[in-house]
Amino acid sequence: MRRLKILGAEIALGLLLNLTAALFDKALIVSITRWGWLLVLLHATYIVVSTNRVRKASVRLLSGFGRYAVTSYLLVALVFAGVGIAYWAGINAVYSRLVAAPKAPVEPPPPTQNPVPPPSQTGSATTLGDNSPAITGSGNKVTYEAPSEGAKSKREATK
Repeated sequence: MRRLKILGAEIALGLLLNLTAALFDKALIVSITRWGWLLVLLHATYIVVSTNRVRKASVRLLSGFGRYAVTSYLLVALVFAGVGIAYWAGINAVYSRLVAAPKAPVEPPPPTQNPVPPPSQTGSATTLGDNSPAITGSGNKVTYEAPSEGAKSKREATK
């Protein structure tokens, strides 16, 4: 029960830090909270590992080593070092997503080599009514579309 109270105190300290985070530099707060989460995760792991079921399993494991009991301690230390490294890598992965640097603003594309001429230099379709001809033009070519019943006739003329 005492271990759970300590874990609760750790979480309460984290919440207090969260409430006062605006008073400190952002980089300092990020660093402190990373270490705080590592402390909470390692302590929670310690609470799980120190249960009676895990203790009995560790005594059976220790008896399997016989007179080389120190090797079992080395094995436990290596396993928990690996757990700590995995926790630290996971915490850093989460923080890198949450506290990512803002992306640079998108710059407009460079101007093209042949810019589109202003509307006064290009022709546009002109329709005066249902039976009026349509005249379109671009550069030196002009297309004339005469209204007709069936097929439309086109004639290109150059200026």
